[in-house]
Amino acid sequence: MKQKIWTSLLLLTLGIGGAKAQTDLGYITYLTDFKPTNMIELSQYSRSLGTARSAAMGGAFTSLGADMSSMSINPAGMGMYNGSEFSISPSISFSNFSNSRKDGITNFDGSNTSFGLGSIGMALNIYQGAGSLTSATVGFSYNKLADFNNNNEFLIGNNSNSIAEVFAQQLSSAGLERNSIGTNADPFDNLNIPTYTWGGILAYQSFLVDPNSTNFNETNYHVGGIENKDVVNNHYANIVNNGSVGESNLSLGLNFSNIIYAGLSLGFKSFDYETHVSYKETFEGNPTSPDTGLGNLSQLRYNQGVRMVGTGVDLKLGLIIRPMPSLRIGVAVHTPTRVNLESTYFADMYNQMMPKANGEEKNYSAFSNDLMSTPNFTTPTRLLTGISYTFGQFAILSIDYERAWYNHMNLKEAGSSIENDFKQDIQNSFKAQDNFRVGIELRPLPQLFVRGGYFNSGATVQDETTVFNAPVANTQSGFSLGLGYKINNVTIDLAYANSNTQYTMYDLYYYDNGTDLYETGEIVSKLKNNVVTLTTSIKF
Repeated sequence: MKQKIWTSLLLLTLGIGGAKAQTDLGYITYLTDFKPTNMIELSQYSRSLGTARSAAMGGAFTSLGADMSSMSINPAGMGMYNGSEFSISPSISFSNFSNSRKDGITNFDGSNTSFGLGSIGMALNIYQGAGSLTSATVGFSYNKLADFNNNNEFLIGNNSNSIAEVFAQQLSSAGLERNSIGTNADPFDNLNIPTYTWGGILAYQSFLVDPNSTNFNETNYHVGGIENKDVVNNHYANIVNNGSVGESNLSLGLNFSNIIYAGLSLGFKSFDYETHVSYKETFEGNPTSPDTGLGNLSQLRYNQGVRMVGTGVDLKLGLIIRPMPSLRIGVAVHTPTRVNLESTYFADMYNQMMPKANGEEKNYSAFSNDLMSTPNFTTPTRLLTGISYTFGQFAILSIDYERAWYNHMNLKEAGSSIENDFKQDIQNSFKAQDNFRVGIELRPLPQLFVRGGYFNSGATVQDETTVFNAPVANTQSGFSLGLGYKINNVTIDLAYANSNTQYTMYDLYYYDNGTDLYETGEIVSKLKNNVVTLTTSIKF
């Protein structure tokens, strides 16, 4: 199979985010291009992952420490180790999407179960002294920051619109010539053809768009018999996401007189995100195909796959002050991560015709090459603050506030014009996010710990009525519970974390030519996620 390397993003056109415009074609028809919504998706991290103790306390660990999650939150917490430790935290996640449209029609939901590794690491206490430097600890860890494993499914019944109309409009608005998009013209190797028209090209090559029309427009597409108002058009979509964002850390924590703790952490992030989108329309009531010609459409299927893999490096600096033994105040800064991605896109289209009177069946298909690109961007700067209070040996209360500047993300190495367009679109569409977390740990027995937590993440978008080209996780809230039991030098912690994510509105497809509107209707998705983590820690 041919592969074409697209080393720049110069073919990214208008409509890279924000509200609807003529070039905003919706989620199904705009997967080819890297968008600001992709940057948001790859930059949102969850504190429900990692170690069980941190997850059970809502991730409120900016002023706490002596935990492997400290390397990804506030590395100053590494200075609170008074010995060495190894820990491992496998987890299982249960996710469920629910969907609705503005008109109140409920669609299919999607559920998924996945196993993973939330955290694994080792802290080595390399120095213990009696001077101002009381101790020093180095740490090596892997912490999962985001989990993309979920499944979403839609059913939109009896909608008179067809994505074929959008494909015809795509080709018309792009001004493409027929001799440049045929099967012999290598259109998927042509850098002068916008990538967002690839769906339209597949529609043309598989005879969904009428190859005999003199012009591409919304009336010149081949759907034999669909213009009959008795025909019912049902729309199905299944979206399967896989992958995660993980971070390997090299950290150093210092303890000065048990009053001041300082730390730094060098984080090496790995990004692996894959989505498969299967879209189908079925036409009920189309007549039997004539014995001549292409035939009357029975169903169309449009399958797409995108995989993005990459790496990035950031630096975390942290400080914890302990003005009195029971009070801790923490602050940490996470620098932006420069993410270098390799993105691969592939699509195919399959159209099945109604049987002919003589029993013959006709099917038409087309597929693209692999579209490869190398988008690079920076994630938000993050500022974390926290305060915690210890009530003797019986309880700890911890409160965190985090601010993440999503409106300051930047696209890199794409040319000044594209970079400026992205920057302006991001600033107009997104804003800094405020995150609050609170956690409590009770110790009813010397060996037993009981934990609970709550977190709330504010909006990432400027205007929640904006309809995007892809779903954007906007707000999130949840709670967590946990238990811990210590036996000599071994501690076993168990955590359950629940989160509810509200996504922005989006269309599966959309096109407005000024006279007619072709769309599936604005969809609102909610994701419920439940994560169970078991951590085993061994001190030595």
